[in-house]
Amino acid sequence: MNFGPLLFLGIFITFISAWIGLVFAPAASLKNVQATVVEGSTVANPRPYTGQELLGREIYQHNGCVYCHTQQVRGGTYNNDLERGWGSRRSNPQDYIYDRPVLLGTMRTGPDLANVGARLTNDNWHFTHFYDPQLITPGSMMAPISFLFELRPIGQTPAPDALKFNYVFITIAGDPGKALAELKTAGFNLVEQRGGRYVGGFDPAKGQELAKIPGVKSVEPYVPAGHEIVPTEDARNLVAYVKSLDHSYEVPPAANYGRLK
Repeated sequence: MNFGPLLFLGIFITFISAWIGLVFAPAASLKNVQATVVEGSTVANPRPYTGQELLGREIYQHNGCVYCHTQQVRGGTYNNDLERGWGSRRSNPQDYIYDRPVLLGTMRTGPDLANVGARLTNDNWHFTHFYDPQLITPGSMMAPISFLFELRPIGQTPAPDALKFNYVFITIAGDPGKALAELKTAGFNLVEQRGGRYVGGFDPAKGQELAKIPGVKSVEPYVPAGHEIVPTEDARNLVAYVKSLDHSYEVPPAANYGRLK
């Protein structure tokens, strides 16, 4: 007996059932989701992305940020998302109406970014973090994207968005543990940096004081004298996109989609 047609029919029904359940039904139920206009104003939530933010979104995708960061604050049994401060409520379909594609992510090697624009509003923080994440978070696994920045001589006036930080590289001779203990006792906490060097954020005037501590071989400025680190247009666009990620607005009860609670 030829079971070919029956096998084909079974596969076809399985595929169609999965497509209806996973694609068609959700699309049909969410096709009318719209932005909510704040009562008494013309402000709508969420708002469309600006041109700069859309360009930054492309940079975000091209650099693989989506592989290590999610953009979804979970609720229900995952309330630790809220406890971590990643959002004030769980994510809602309304939050993504302008996202093509939706960058929900698949894993959290780094923190969720659905509301990073509400948590971190300082441009210099973001620029520094992208230039070298370990300066912000010691031991960070995030790869630096310093190629989005330029190290260049300072002109007649410094660039207004040049990175602003006081960091120095410290080279340690001999036993690192002993030298680090001496430095900590003297009030200097260092972080081991890529390449085996140590970095700390100190007032440049303390460089001479650092150099006198036993075990410190040399102290070098993080940025060479007379130079500055300046974000490129791509870096500025990326920061604009990241700062636009703010889902802290309230969602009306009618938009809460009971089936998704």
